[in-house]
Amino acid sequence: VDQTRTLSMGSLPDKLDNAYSVALEIQQKVGEKIQCGVSLDELFSEAQNIAESHRLGEYFMGYGKQRIGYCGHGVGLELDELPVIRKGDKALLSSGMIIALEPKFHFPNEGVVGVEDTFVVMDKGSQKLTSASYVVDVTHG
Repeated sequence: VDQTRTLSMGSLPDKLDNAYSVALEIQQKVGEKIQCGVSLDELFSEAQNIAESHRLGEYFMGYGKQRIGYCGHGVGLELDELPVIRKGDKALLSSGMIIALEPKFHFPNEGVVGVEDTFVVMDKGSQKLTSASYVVDVTHG
């Protein structure tokens, strides 16, 4: 599996905390769309539309020349492999594919926030294979 969580020593600045909440929204809404017959472009467009609706489009999946053109990928013998969740890719998901969905936001000189979970595509819907919490409060006395 492929799984990412955001670590912050102390509270996140409001801008990054908001972006992290949007990453979780993308993860939930796009994750619910993962199923047989859905195109990779449809998943990417949904993620990008959510980011843009929160005025975070310019930071989604990188910033400026550092932006990558995808928000997820297949997992198999290699950790990152086909299929790739990217704009314009009309390939359709099929049962048994393993997909990592990884919405992230990059703010130059401030930080990166995001999450990544792995899903198995099923005939109807998908099953999330990763289960680590999105929020863990660890304080030391």
